[in-house]
Amino acid sequence: MLNCQKLVQNYIGDNYPDALATEILKYDEGNQELYSVELNLDETVVLDANAVVFRGKPGGGNHGGKGHGKGGRHGKGGGPHGHGTFIAADSLPQTIKDYFTTNLADYTVRGGHQETLCGGTVAIEVFASNATTQTVRVFDTAGTYLFSVDRVSYTDLPQAVKDYITTNFPNNNNRAKAVKLTLADGTIQYSIHVRSGRTHTEIILSEAGALVCQR
Repeated sequence: MLNCQKLVQNYIGDNYPDALATEILKYDEGNQELYSVELNLDETVVLDANAVVFRGKPGGGNHGGKGHGKGGRHGKGGGPHGHGTFIAADSLPQTIKDYFTTNLADYTVRGGHQETLCGGTVAIEVFASNATTQTVRVFDTAGTYLFSVDRVSYTDLPQAVKDYITTNFPNNNNRAKAVKLTLADGTIQYSIHVRSGRTHTEIILSEAGALVCQR
């Protein structure tokens, strides 16, 4: 179990290096062991024992379990993540299953969760992996594919995006990571969480640095 915890902690440290993990809980979801990592700023990341992501707080069920560890500078990323209701892989809409069968046949769908995106759209964020790679795809509730999600370094953002943040959030304490959103039509947007003191804002920007959404 200690090795599992180490995998989970390494994943959080690598992908969420700039905020605090306040608690790690181990529990069972069906026949698999999961770890729910509570991050500060009201976000949860859920991982299996191999550190495959089930991001989002599972809903329902008797999870029980005891906490296994606190502290450490881990983090919270930008993007469309939050405390949505967990959806098991076999309970996802058939149109979403068909998308993965057609487009990502070598990936195993791990599950997803329902959430509200910046702008108010209710969506389903789905997590899948193969032997070497993890992917996150987002769909509307009818199963229409919306965009993919990839975490990127803040330093790798387009200069226009960084200039917008510098101009409009001069007191921002930049996070180490941001989120690249590749829309179904190929358009690229970026989700960045900016903060000044205890004020936290999510902004979505185009590649050209134009504001798409803010909350």
